[in-house]
Amino acid sequence: MLLLGGARATGFECSLVQAPSTSLRWADPDYGSMRKALRGALEDTEAAKRDAESASDEIRLERSWESAALKMIERLDSIARG
Repeated sequence: MLLLGGARATGFECSLVQAPSTSLRWADPDYGSMRKALRGALEDTEAAKRDAESASDEIRLERSWESAALKMIERLDSIARG
């Protein structure tokens, strides 16, 4: 599993590159690695389904409104403390 600026990518390799005309960076996938991951998902659909369900559960927990609100409260408290 590869972590890209807080976003998770599984099964294939990416590098971070400068996005055109912005100060942002985005993932530039390795297409050979991506083809291999997609072929693996096609050949083992049960494993792919388990991985997707696990990622879905994790996203629901980490990216929920409650989680976002708690992070914002922590950030605002740290700003208020100086």
